[in-house]
Amino acid sequence: MPLQRLNSTLPNVAWGEAMTMLFKNNAEVANMYFASKPQGKPLGVLAPGAAADVAVFDYPAPTPIGAENIDGHILFGVEGHDCRTTIVNGRVVYRDREFTDIDKDRIDAFVLDQSKKLWGELNDREY
Repeated sequence: MPLQRLNSTLPNVAWGEAMTMLFKNNAEVANMYFASKPQGKPLGVLAPGAAADVAVFDYPAPTPIGAENIDGHILFGVEGHDCRTTIVNGRVVYRDREFTDIDKDRIDAFVLDQSKKLWGELNDREY
């Protein structure tokens, strides 16, 4: 599809196909291959009984949002720092921009220790 866009010199060529692959086909592929399917829980839909992860974003939209352009806003506008809350399998894991069930200080200390070991090996020295 990028080649179609390049050849036509029009940015909207194959836009619909790209969005179908991203927002529709991914759900279909997930239903074929991921573990929730054998448990009878559908993926890729917000419905009672479905396996669903939900992220809530505070997104300051620079242009109006509607059905005709929501995919562009999701693809090009929404960023990680806009995430306010994340729910995984019905469990809130990130609320008001804070993780709910991890020890961040312990993880930060572990990451620092591991990075010192890695950089020490790469640079043949101790940190």
